[in-house]
Amino acid sequence: MPNWLDGVDNADRPGSAPGARSRVGRGAGSELWAPRQWWTVQVFFWLCLSAITFLTLTVWYATAEWPHVLHTLLQGVLGLLFSWPLYRILHAIGELSTVTRVLAGFAAVAGTALLWTLLRMITFAWMTGTTGLSADFGGWYFGAIFIFLCWAGLHYVTHYYRLLQAEHRKVLEASARSLQAEALAKEAQLKMLRYQLNPHFLFNTLNAVSALVRLGNVGGSQETIAKLAALLRHSLDADPLEMVPLEKEMEVLGLYLDIEKIRFGERLRVDLDVDEAARAALVPGLFLQPLVENSIKHAIAPNEEGGRLGVKARVAGNQLQIEVTDSGSGLDAVELENDRGVGLNNTVERLDALYPNRYELDFGRSDSCFAVRISFPLRTKGSPLQQGRRRAGAVA
Repeated sequence: MPNWLDGVDNADRPGSAPGARSRVGRGAGSELWAPRQWWTVQVFFWLCLSAITFLTLTVWYATAEWPHVLHTLLQGVLGLLFSWPLYRILHAIGELSTVTRVLAGFAAVAGTALLWTLLRMITFAWMTGTTGLSADFGGWYFGAIFIFLCWAGLHYVTHYYRLLQAEHRKVLEASARSLQAEALAKEAQLKMLRYQLNPHFLFNTLNAVSALVRLGNVGGSQETIAKLAALLRHSLDADPLEMVPLEKEMEVLGLYLDIEKIRFGERLRVDLDVDEAARAALVPGLFLQPLVENSIKHAIAPNEEGGRLGVKARVAGNQLQIEVTDSGSGLDAVELENDRGVGLNNTVERLDALYPNRYELDFGRSDSCFAVRISFPLRTKGSPLQQGRRRAGAVA
């Protein structure tokens, strides 16, 4: 609905380009016409006043003759015409101080009421043949001031209501823009964190291939390259923002572990234990690989005898619990906090982005092994949260 109190819509005016639209703001005085809504309100106001006048004066005093009825209608038309310049005056003084605006507004109302009263009295005397109306001027003028004060009150009520509505719309639009910017920023952050994994993992794997070549293990290097190609194909095909079932994530982790088994041979022993209920849980893509890589780096690689690495996943209530363990001594909490590397830092940042203040991550020695434990809200492919996230992504 056009803001018919704060500006004038110039669409389809004579002399305007077809379809052209512009707005004239507060204080503009070049427009001769107000929008249709403004005139509709004015016609309604003055028709109501004419009806009240007819019922309370013309009918009550038994003067329901045509001259009196026509004069009742005429004074409504005159009031409608006088309301337009009064509106322009009140509109023009809108930027003045409160005291000045009140004084100027009352002066405008009094002046408009005076002109309206004089025309009403002159036309009434001419149409009805009544004489000696000058003695009743005070009563006529008092009624006119009261009517135009009511009109001015209606003007300001509707004016500030429209301003309030406009501010409310601005707040809603600003809030929508803020939410959209926040969503885009989080999307960019997640993409950046996801792509950060690819070169990091590629660097480590190529080092492993180089080591196999130096040892003369051609078959192992070829197998490693083939598995690396499969893993990279999956990484490139996957959506960086997509949440994948844990079962699929375990398949990708299997490709990574196959590559590492070629590198470490029997030194790397793996135990995978994923509950059936946890297999459908959604996790970020390439979520487990940096955690496993961290264990291999700090526990398996430095140990000549290698070690055992384990991955467990359980569903506890509405939480998905994942535990990555290794048989090495690992690092103590302070050392691990200061030197977690790209992989673990990436995991923490992705959890912060996806589950702010709704996940738990802790690490330390437990039962002669080092463990990293993560717990975050359980989501499945058909859950409302995932559906809402998919819809939000489609809109973006």
